[in-house]
Amino acid sequence: MISVVLMAVLFGFGLKAAQGRHPDLRQSFEVVEKLVAASLKIFEVILGWIIKLIPFAIFGVIAKTVGEHGFEPFRGLAVYLLAGLTGLVLHVILIYQIWIKFIARIPLAHFWNKAKEPVLHAIGCNSSLATLPLTLKSLDQLGVSKTSARLGACLSTNFNNDGILLYEAMAVLFVAQAYGIDLSMGQQVVAMLFAIISAIGITGVPEAGVVSLSLVLITVGLPLEILPILLTVDWVIARGRSVVNVLSDMVVSIVVDKMVNRES
Repeated sequence: MISVVLMAVLFGFGLKAAQGRHPDLRQSFEVVEKLVAASLKIFEVILGWIIKLIPFAIFGVIAKTVGEHGFEPFRGLAVYLLAGLTGLVLHVILIYQIWIKFIARIPLAHFWNKAKEPVLHAIGCNSSLATLPLTLKSLDQLGVSKTSARLGACLSTNFNNDGILLYEAMAVLFVAQAYGIDLSMGQQVVAMLFAIISAIGITGVPEAGVVSLSLVLITVGLPLEILPILLTVDWVIARGRSVVNVLSDMVVSIVVDKMVNRES
């Protein structure tokens, strides 16, 4: 994926530079631009077809799995779901509340009273990006400055995705165990680094975590065949990811604002 992105950027810069150096070939360059634009529209149509066919593909994978192995794989899926949600809950209870209570010095009852609206909205819409207006509103009610709120929430919506990061780290280990693959410590470190990289910059939209997870699995050489099965319960765990992403935006904003106030 990184190679594709780099090639696309280089192609765009190269096309722009060539237009400036060879004005006599302007019409030819315009044809190339129109070809690229037409290709984008074609891929958008194909992507629409794929999205409509995904439910049938998942049904086929699940039917094949049940036919070959019975319902045994789904017991492991229940463990996967429980482990993922438990990890997210522990992260909120232990890490975020410690920062709020002992670093930001905000009473937990006051924080949760103001945070409940964006948290409930994140559960419903499964998107930290769509919850951003409510996140900013709650931060304002907590007395966080607009500058810190915009830095911690608006910027963090694309860069601070704790929920996706924790989910990917857990899912990589789960997939490896499900296929009986023993990941060395070096492979686990690589998986951790790529989970961090893939979580940075990803848009806070529904199922974004699954997209980035596929990139991490490919990077560490794990099979992608299990992804359709994981999608059957992702509706539940994705909401946990969104809630953690929203809370991480709020905690970062609060801590940044507290640090700025101390320095001033």
